Amino acid sequence: MMETEKLRKASRIRKYWTTKVDPLRRKTRKGIGLPLKRTKGVDVELLRDDAEMQISVWDLAGQEIFRALQSLLLPAVTQACVFVFVFSPFQDNQSLLKENLEDTFKLELKSWLRFVASHYPITGTFLPEVLVVITHKDKMEQYERDLGCELATIVEYFRAQYGRALNLHATPFHMNAWNKVEVDPFVENLFALVSEMLRKKTPQAPSVCCKLISEILDPQHASSKQIVAKPVWKIPDFYNHISKRLEFLDVGSFDQNLENQRRVLEAVILYMHDVGSIFYLPKCQLVVGDINWLTSKFLGFLISEGHGFQVKSAVSRSSSSIDGVVTKGTLVSILKELREICGKKKVNVDEQVLHDLLENLDLCYPIGNVEGVQQYFVPTIFGRSARQEDLTWGAVPYPESQWQYFGYRLLCADSDTTSLSAATFPRFQIQFRKEIVTDDETCVLQRDVIRLDHDREGYTIIVENAEEGTHIDVLIQFSKQKGRDAAMVYVKDHILQEFRKFCASPQGCRGVTLETAIIRPECVQQLTPQKYRKEQIILERQLEAHFRETVERKFNLGVITWPQGDKGGDQDLFNCEHFWKRVPEANLPKGVQQAIELLCERYVEEIMEPLRERSRITVENLREVEQQLDSHLLQSAEGSVRNLGAERHSWRSEGGSSGSTQEDKGLNEIHQHLDNMEERVKEHVDKAIASLSKQLQAIRRDIQQLQELVQSTFTSVMAKIDIVVGYSRALEDAKVPRLPFITFTDVRFSQKMKGTLQIRTPVRLHLMCESRFRPHSVDGQPGLKLTVGDVNKEWLRHISVNALKVFWALVKAGVDAQLPGVGGLIPELGDLSGGLVPVTEMTLQELKNAKFSTLPTVERSGVADDVWKFLRNTVQPATVPEDFKLELVRYNPGTVAVDQTYAWLCQKCVDKGEKNHVLKCI
Repeated sequence: MMETEKLRKASRIRKYWTTKVDPLRRKTRKGIGLPLKRTKGVDVELLRDDAEMQISVWDLAGQEIFRALQSLLLPAVTQACVFVFVFSPFQDNQSLLKENLEDTFKLELKSWLRFVASHYPITGTFLPEVLVVITHKDKMEQYERDLGCELATIVEYFRAQYGRALNLHATPFHMNAWNKVEVDPFVENLFALVSEMLRKKTPQAPSVCCKLISEILDPQHASSKQIVAKPVWKIPDFYNHISKRLEFLDVGSFDQNLENQRRVLEAVILYMHDVGSIFYLPKCQLVVGDINWLTSKFLGFLISEGHGFQVKSAVSRSSSSIDGVVTKGTLVSILKELREICGKKKVNVDEQVLHDLLENLDLCYPIGNVEGVQQYFVPTIFGRSARQEDLTWGAVPYPESQWQYFGYRLLCADSDTTSLSAATFPRFQIQFRKEIVTDDETCVLQRDVIRLDHDREGYTIIVENAEEGTHIDVLIQFSKQKGRDAAMVYVKDHILQEFRKFCASPQGCRGVTLETAIIRPECVQQLTPQKYRKEQIILERQLEAHFRETVERKFNLGVITWPQGDKGGDQDLFNCEHFWKRVPEANLPKGVQQAIELLCERYVEEIMEPLRERSRITVENLREVEQQLDSHLLQSAEGSVRNLGAERHSWRSEGGSSGSTQEDKGLNEIHQHLDNMEERVKEHVDKAIASLSKQLQAIRRDIQQLQELVQSTFTSVMAKIDIVVGYSRALEDAKVPRLPFITFTDVRFSQKMKGTLQIRTPVRLHLMCESRFRPHSVDGQPGLKLTVGDVNKEWLRHISVNALKVFWALVKAGVDAQLPGVGGLIPELGDLSGGLVPVTEMTLQELKNAKFSTLPTVERSGVADDVWKFLRNTVQPATVPEDFKLELVRYNPGTVAVDQTYAWLCQKCVDKGEKNHVLKCI
């Protein structure tokens, strides 16, 4: 549940829901009309708990200071999830409408929609549902305004804009939160929506875990009271607690000292952590059993203290934080006060445990002593200080003329719908300091800033975060002696790539796609404020594309003759300019800069390498023409000399009466013959060059035609494969495909798959366990090794969402249609185990039924049993267990649907199924 700032109505609706659903809880409330305190961080309550469903409500505070906390603790969407945005048209005193009501509603709704879209990746299976609730319906009647129509237009606009990331319901709910008649229909609508999501998209939850969650979140249960009294547990103690509860529920006793039984307890804890009932920190081996204590009473309290939110004593504390850094005494005093508050409420917490929680949540990091006082970096907890210093490059050991500057910006590809969460950069700062910084580097952490100095390499790097969460800027000062390209490579590999990986992790923003832009060097040198850099960037992909197009166009037009081993003559070829706009507020004039000065040298080399190869071929062809011309000239010259000798002999025998005339005539004929030969040579060279150019153009056309042929035939193949596998039909039925998933675990390969595969790229293929509850990866799985021998192998991307059967079909049938003049290779199944299978120069066309005697039967019948019989007969029995650690099993009749009889399972799932007598190995 998402609310706006200074709004208590979300809390009122949440309280009403819980008291409506559970009559026992209604008795514990002290009057409906009592004022409600504002939510600090997150409040969690169990909304519904019965045999049909189990729903918990996370009430998210509307204040921006808590947004980082919410990003940190909100569980990932692996289950059905609904967000309810609650908006009040009135100001805090509830007597006056908010100024610019439509703009305020649009701004606040967009802020929360960006939060949801950025927090959850687009998987194609789960889309968060978002409902809009507008309160104070009774008071709006006196203003005679059709608020519903006005705000519904805004909702419809956002519905279209965010359609790929979430499902925003078009019709807002108008209600008076105090009126049961108006609230009840909304609650029933919510239950129906969740029920539909659970039925279609969510696997059945373990009943034991549901019972444990009910006990923990039910304030009347003895187990809940025990956890509330001791919110933080060491993992062995929590194992014992869970084991006792499982034994009480007649599930059996589990000894954590036995590895196989400890894994069961760990699986239970991980499930409860994934759904947000507890919070598990494996690094420090701690479990927070009371999620409300962590979200509200601990972290919510600290942020309120640090930002002065409804806390009288917080003024001095918030002002004591300079650039997110506080002394040990300030931090200890807050933790001590929190411990005293918990002690009064009979909640047992240890001060060291509180400190460990902060460090392991990446909210606190010791940065050393200043004048003998220990300092801590805690940017999320404490408010901003007005004394924050401006950025400076500082003193440098070389003259200014020896330094150069460049900068990168990592920005959200879709900044209108996504943004980096408030917790992303502060947590990245701490992780960067812990894991990435080496002993040779000096790292200084400030609020929204990382400063990295490397004296040996001769560079200084400043990483600056944008307050609005749309980007980060990486500013680099480097010595000319070390070279620009080395600094660029370091920044790309150690900062940009690390931040991308962090954003893609559970700690970051998995719904955000980042792309790289280049910052104007003058902005970097002058450390121009961020607000003036907005139009002083160029997307790297756009500049690269423009540079590549310009160079290839000039090369094809013959603007320059290729120099031999000297780049000095390439300036005309590389002349590709980018123009910078004028920013008078920052004293930045209009500017122009060569693209080659902004791009990394290794990218320029990638562009020039094929041009060099083409030039080399051209030179070789011209040398052949030159040799032919030399041979022709030599033969012509020898013939002329022989003719001249014969003429002289005839002249002498005639007495030489007309000697001078005949000699002049012979010389003229020789000169004329040589002139004609020179003309023929020139004509021959021109024709050879023209013919070579036509050949190059023909080759380019052939390549283009081949690419179009690959694309069209591949589409035909995938359509037929889809009929066999039934993947699209499975999506239409809102079910996850049953056949094994294929994943690529190599990060570098996954990145290369987004573009063009390099020649002979090594690939390791993995299959996931086909568990009925959730497909999962298999630990220690060797996988299947392949090498790709051509570019643009788009079929690998499609294989990643299809079955093992499809993989065999592509490898076996894809070589039936070959490129002209290229031999094919059909690998034997025995060669697939442990070796490297070259898939070379394949053009994927129609699958030929002659190659698969059983496939047509599968297409006609559609019976899954025949498919698995085909797999069992095709794949060698020793191959799958050895390479993928999977076993083919058959479920016992009556335990699953007819079309779910066979499955490939890991050993853990096989043992569990055999223990429960639901399956047997084949």
